[in-house]
Amino acid sequence: MSHKVLIVKDSFFYIVLIYMTLSSALLQAAENLSSLVESVLTRDGDNVAQLRMALDKVPAHQVEGMQFLIAYMPDRDLQSLSADFLLNNVKYAYLAWNESPWKDQVP
Repeated sequence: MSHKVLIVKDSFFYIVLIYMTLSSALLQAAENLSSLVESVLTRDGDNVAQLRMALDKVPAHQVEGMQFLIAYMPDRDLQSLSADFLLNNVKYAYLAWNESPWKDQVP
């Protein structure tokens, strides 16, 4: 399987996660999201600096998506994904969401 196919598959996965953050059920749980992110960031790991950088650099209107991603990301990704990778995936997930013709039909 080529590297590009893996990136597309990973990107789709993250798009789905971002979509979930926009649902009303998850918006109501925003307070819990911050505490989950803090829990992740207090773990002893080599990649915490990259996660913090992603949170610091993400545009304000994408913060909740990045928080959700970090809060629910598998441990292997928490330990390996760079801030640039996370920022790009969140950026393209929001672009895909905003350009989708069906987004206004989602409750």
